[in-house]
Amino acid sequence: MAAEGRMRYHTLTKDGLSVFDSPSANEPAKRWDGVGTAVWSKDGTKLAISTKAHPSCVELIDGDTLATSQILDGGSPVRQFSFSPLATYLISLHKYDADQNKDNFIIWDVAKGEAVCRFPLKSLGKAGWPPVKWTPKEKYAARMVSNEVQVFDGQNVSLSDAIGKIYLTNVAYFEPAPEEGNAIALFVPEMKGAPASARVYSFNDLQAPVCSKSFFQAQEVKIKWNFNGSAMLLLTQTDVDATGQSYYGSTNLHFMRSDGSSDCLLVGGDKGPVHDVAWSPTANEFLICSGLMPAELSLHDGKKGDKKLSFGKSRKNTIRWNPFGRLVAFGGFGNLAGDLEFWDMNKKKAIGSCKAACTVECDWAPDGRHFITSITTPRLRVDNGITVYYYDASVVSKAAYNELYFAEWQPAQPGAFKDRPVTPARIRAAAASAEDGSLSGSGGGDKNGTFKPAGAYRPPGSTGALAALMRAEREADQQLSAKPVSVRDPNLPPGAGTDPAKSKAALKNAKRKKAREAKKAAAEPHDDAEDDEKEGGPSPGPADDLQDGARANGGVAASFASASATSASAAAEGASSSSAPQQPQPDEGEKKEQLSEADKKVRGLRKKLREIERLKEMSADSLSEAQRSKVACEADILEQIKAIEG
Repeated sequence: MAAEGRMRYHTLTKDGLSVFDSPSANEPAKRWDGVGTAVWSKDGTKLAISTKAHPSCVELIDGDTLATSQILDGGSPVRQFSFSPLATYLISLHKYDADQNKDNFIIWDVAKGEAVCRFPLKSLGKAGWPPVKWTPKEKYAARMVSNEVQVFDGQNVSLSDAIGKIYLTNVAYFEPAPEEGNAIALFVPEMKGAPASARVYSFNDLQAPVCSKSFFQAQEVKIKWNFNGSAMLLLTQTDVDATGQSYYGSTNLHFMRSDGSSDCLLVGGDKGPVHDVAWSPTANEFLICSGLMPAELSLHDGKKGDKKLSFGKSRKNTIRWNPFGRLVAFGGFGNLAGDLEFWDMNKKKAIGSCKAACTVECDWAPDGRHFITSITTPRLRVDNGITVYYYDASVVSKAAYNELYFAEWQPAQPGAFKDRPVTPARIRAAAASAEDGSLSGSGGGDKNGTFKPAGAYRPPGSTGALAALMRAEREADQQLSAKPVSVRDPNLPPGAGTDPAKSKAALKNAKRKKAREAKKAAAEPHDDAEDDEKEGGPSPGPADDLQDGARANGGVAASFASASATSASAAAEGASSSSAPQQPQPDEGEKKEQLSEADKKVRGLRKKLREIERLKEMSADSLSEAQRSKVACEADILEQIKAIEG
C-alpha cells in the first residue's frame, strides 16, 4: 500500500528505471538497470516492469516498499502489459510463436500470480491496446472479436464463458462507460459509401441499442465518457482531408448522450482540426481546443454540449485537468513555442504562465498542485529532461538526462490527497516574478537543477527591439480571457438577438416601428443642404455610424460599412424620386462650398463624440489605454464645439 501523501515519480532512461520519493529529491529511492517498460497500477499500489535480463517476464513491485513481490513468465518476449482499473488483473502480450507460444495473450490474477486465461493474438489492429477493457470498478469486462463484442463478469474473467454478446458487422472499436452509466459504446467506421455509426448498448440488454448516431468523415474514433457515464464525446478522424486544409486528414467532434436524448456535431472538419478535448474529472463539463492556429479554447456543458465560456484564441493544443477538476493547464507544445498557462476553473481566472519549450509529455501530480513536463526521445534527441512546476508556474525542480524515454507520477489511492483552493499569496508572488521576467520553464541543466539561461541569437548590429515589439504584439493578441457565451433561444426568429429581456412580441413590434419610420422618412421630402446649415454639417445617420465603427475595426469591416452606406443612399434616393417631384440637386463641388471651415470642424468633433458614446457603452475593463484616453477627452471636445458654435 502506497504511503499516504507521498509524491513519487519515476524516470526511464537508456540506463534503467529510477524512482524518486519527491520532486525535490536529487537521488533515486530505488533503481533498476536494463528496464525496457514500466507501468503503474491506477491506484499506485503496484509497479510492473520488464527487464532485458528476463525478456519473457513481468516483474511486479510493491508500490510502497519498492520490493519485488512476484515474477510472471509468459514464455516468450513480452511486448506490452497493463493493469486492470483496480489492479486485480494484469494483462500481457508476448511474441507470437506458432510452435512454442501460440496463446501469447495472458490475463494474470495479481494476488495469486497465476494465469486466468490465454488466447492467441497475432496483432492488435486499429482498436489498439488493450484488447480487453474493464469498467472503472471492474463490474464488467469486454473484448472485441470479428463482428462482435463479448461481455464478461469483470470479477471472474473467463473468456470462454461470456455473459452476453453484441453482434455488429464491421465493428472496429468499443469503450465501456463507468458503472453509473451501465452502458458500452460501439463504433463502425465509414465504409464503401456507407456512413459511420456509433451505438450505445445497456449492459442489462445487449440485444438492441439504446441509441445510435450516423455520420460521415469517420474512419477512426476515440470515445471519451464523462465521469458518470451519462454522455460521451466521439473524436473521429479521416486519413484524407477533403477540403485540402490539412495534410494530416480531417477531424470531427460529436457529442452524444447515453440515453439518446441529445446529440450534435460540436466541431466540423471545415472549422479546422480538434487539437485536444478533455472532460472534467468531477463535473459534467468539458474543454475543447480546436481550429486553425491560433486555436480557440472553450468550455461546454455536458447536458447538451452548449458552449458556456470562451477563452479566446491562443497558440495552444494541450488540455490537462488536475485530479480534482479545480485547476487546468493549457499548453502549446509540439511545433508550438511551449506557452503554458494555469487556470483556476472555479474562479475562471488565470493563475500563472511560463515557457515550457519542446515539451513532449506533461501531467498533473496526484496532489493536484504540482505539474511535470518532460522532453523525451525519440521525439527529441537533445535537451532531454524534466521540469516540475507548482500551480502558480514557479519552478520546483529540474533535471537533465542524456536520453529520457518518459517520466511519470506514481498514482495515489483515493483519499490520499485533498482538494485545496489556491493560495492568494502564491499567486501575488508569481505575478510579481512574471513582471520581473524571472519565470522560465525552458533550458538545460544538470541533475542538481543548476541551469544556465540560453541567450537569443541576434545578428551583428541588431538590438532585438523589433523582435521584442513583434513578440509583445503577438502575445497581447493571444492572451486568454474567460468570457460567458450567450445561448440563443431556439424559439427566436432567424436573425433575432440573444437578449433574454426581449420577447418575441417586443422584437416584432420593434421591427414594425422601424419599418414605419423608414416609410415616413422616405415619404417626406426635405432639403439636405438646409438641414446641414442648421446642424453645422450633415447629421450622422446609421450608415455614418457604421462607417465610423468599421474604420475603427479594420479594412474588411470598412468595406462592408461602405457597401451598406451606398445601399442605404441608393434606397433613400429611390424612395424620394417615387414620392416627391424632382428637384435640382447640387453637385459635389457646390456641397463642399456650402460647408465652412467651422462647420467641417464641428462635424469632425461630433463624430468623435459618437465614438466616445460607443466606448462608454462597453465594459471599462475591456478598454485599451488609447480608448480610455479618448473617453477622457469628452469634456474638452464639448468645450471646443461650444466655442465654435457660441
